[in-house]
Formats: sequence, C-alpha cells, structure tokens
Amino acid sequence: MGNVRQHKLIHWDQAAKKSEQQDLLGEEPLSIRLEGNPYAVVMRTPGEEIAHVAGFCLTEGIIDTPDDLTSIGFCEDDDTNVVTVTLTPSRRGQITDILDRRGFISQTSCGLCGKELVKDL
Repeated sequence: MGNVRQHKLIHWDQAAKKSEQQDLLGEEPLSIRLEGNPYAVVMRTPGEEIAHVAGFCLTEGIIDTPDDLTSIGFCEDDDTNVVTVTLTPSRRGQITDILDRRGFISQTSCGLCGKELVKDL
C-alpha cells in the first residue's frame, strides 16, 4: 500500500525504554458531490473511494438501494479527491430535504468531516 509510512515509536515500561518502527496508514480528505453540488468532506485511507461514498450515501439515507444511483465516480480521474453522485429522478424526489440541506453536520471528533469543500480545510 502506497500510503503507509514508517514512524519511530518509543514505549516506556516502568524504568525501561524501548524503541521500534511502526507502520502508520495515512489519511486524506475526500470531497463528495451530490447532484453536482458539494455535500461533504470525509477522511479516508486512499483506495476504494467509490465503495466508501456508496456506503456513506446508504448510511446517510441518500440512497436505499444501489438502484437509486444513476452514476457514481471520480470527477476527473482516479487520482482526484472528489467523487460525484448522481441519483435517479425518482430518488431525487424522495429526498428533497437532504438535497436542500447545506452543510453536512458530522459527529466525528476530528473536525474535518462535514466541510463542503476540501479547499475549506
């Protein structure tokens, strides 16, 4: 995995000190656009962004089934941090309250999730 970095850790155990290397995964912001509009920014370990966004849409009530999606994909190319979601017309009509909402409120502690645009970070 290309997003793994080695970091030196120091463990203290009573009077002894032990040093070792540890693999740490990196995270990056991912911007989600819903019907062409910025909706949310979430943190993720790069890879499987489409599945991540599909799961986000399911848990947030944006979709109930994969059939509610017209398309889901990267805005430009696979290296971008922006995924856009397009819904079927019938699903759009069922969730107008969600589509009209500005600013996704996140319950996470980091404070990054819930922004509408990566550039707002």
